[in-house]
Amino acid sequence: MSSFSKLKLIALILLLSLGCVGSALSADDPAAELRAKAEAGDIQAQVELGQKYAMGRDVETDFAAAKQWWEKAAAGGNTDATFYLGVMYAQGDGVAQDMMKARELWEEAADKDNTAALFKLGMLYTEGEVVQGDFTAAGHYFTRAAHLGHVQSQFNVSILFDRGLGVEQNKFAAYAWAKLAAESGHPNALELVAQLEGEFNEEQLAAAQEEFAQLKAGLGKS
Repeated sequence: MSSFSKLKLIALILLLSLGCVGSALSADDPAAELRAKAEAGDIQAQVELGQKYAMGRDVETDFAAAKQWWEKAAAGGNTDATFYLGVMYAQGDGVAQDMMKARELWEEAADKDNTAALFKLGMLYTEGEVVQGDFTAAGHYFTRAAHLGHVQSQFNVSILFDRGLGVEQNKFAAYAWAKLAAESGHPNALELVAQLEGEFNEEQLAAAQEEFAQLKAGLGKS
């Protein structure tokens, strides 16, 4: 074998060896690729890396690291990261539990139409533990999330209308929102739709179905 051929063979072996080392490192650190993207400024990667640290997936649970990555993503405008930071404060994961701070972060995310944050705020006003119970305020947040497609919020709005909590009782509106949630498979919504259909006479059912059609047609429109 010529000297040139030997050099080519050695170079090829070195390249293959480096590839094996890289694969081994990746296997040893399943989050390496995601971390590299996060460090390069990929906001979605920062959110996902924060989730890995918070849940201990592919890495050891590290709430401080989760908080760091979510803060970076939130600073970049990601509302999911802002919402997750709120959850950290609500649960006291790696930080002192602070429901007022959690509420503040959820309000920040809700201002940008984050449906999870809107739902959480609705629940705060429904439960009345962190803030004074207020079904009207709860309905405000649930309705915003419902119009953005949040299924549980759609069902919650139907309950408010069905029972007249924070709003004037309106069985047709209750039916419309429940049927919307039922179309996404919400089991309790399916039950409420069946219950209301059993209560309506033929004319009322037609009116309720018309309200549902109008609601569905206008969903997501400003």
